[in-house]
Amino acid sequence: NRVKPGSLFRLASISKLITAVAVMKLTEDKKLSLDDQVFGPEGIIRNPALNEVVDKRIYHITVRHLLAHSGGWTQRARDPAFNSLAIAEKVGDLPPATLDTYYKFIAKTRLSFSPGSRSYYSNMGYMFLGDVISTVAGEPYEDYIRKKILVPNGITDMHLGSSYRKDRFSNEVCYYEQAESEVIPEWNGSGVLVEKSNGGNPIELLGAAGGWVSSSVELARLLTFIDGEQDVRDILSGRSIEEMTDQTYARGPLGWRSVNGNGDWYRTGSMAGTSAMIKRQADGISWVFISNSSCWKGSGLSVDIERLMNRIIPNIKEWPDRDLFQYYPVQSFPLAQR
Repeated sequence: NRVKPGSLFRLASISKLITAVAVMKLTEDKKLSLDDQVFGPEGIIRNPALNEVVDKRIYHITVRHLLAHSGGWTQRARDPAFNSLAIAEKVGDLPPATLDTYYKFIAKTRLSFSPGSRSYYSNMGYMFLGDVISTVAGEPYEDYIRKKILVPNGITDMHLGSSYRKDRFSNEVCYYEQAESEVIPEWNGSGVLVEKSNGGNPIELLGAAGGWVSSSVELARLLTFIDGEQDVRDILSGRSIEEMTDQTYARGPLGWRSVNGNGDWYRTGSMAGTSAMIKRQADGISWVFISNSSCWKGSGLSVDIERLMNRIIPNIKEWPDRDLFQYYPVQSFPLAQR
């Protein structure tokens, strides 16, 4: 199908920014503190698998540590989030793996560094944040975000997606991988070899770390609500937005991939069949790029995306004076159905 303004795309790791916004909203509502302990008898997540752990430092992990990728895990032996079959086998669970499987895994695994002492990108940490949000909010992760953050701000067609082509939303795009991409065992343990973008990558399991789908228009709308600009009411307070963009070592940024002192913030997303990037620029321009294809550069494609946008934007001599969020007729945005 031809892509339309309301077509949904997988956001991959841009999902982490959505998760971070939800955490900050809970802190503003006094339901959570960034310094709250996450695991163990006194933590937010009191999973029985974590009553006995081989590395007691797990009990020192805070919400902030998970947001800032400083919980203590690395990807030196492959990314656990994209290696769910091996994780299930390691702890003795039948696939497909669940969050309970991952709690058993971290209970039996030593941390690579002390929480908060450094940062190392962790999809798994953000998977746990989905459970943190659900536990504190008292309702499913997706329900809380849609009810408290998205729908009240006119973002009605952003959802958690699926691993399978057959389960796409009615207005969701197809995903295309590089030529000669490898097939891998289906994440549910069937033993069938499948494309990563169609049953290989565990989108449902990634959830808060990489499971969201959205149109470019609705993602751009969300970006305007968290950019700290004064012309549009932000979802979060200025203090929370400052907290998210604090780049102090091992403390942030939170949700964003990178920020700099000039006021440029960006968040990327990459997985088989998906390449995405959003950027808030210091000059007041924000932009969104989403593609339903991927390349061998993986996350490195973001450099090329930024170069492309840096060539396009200066050539726009006149910006429209109408609200483009209201420009397209309602029928251009059929709400997603499965």
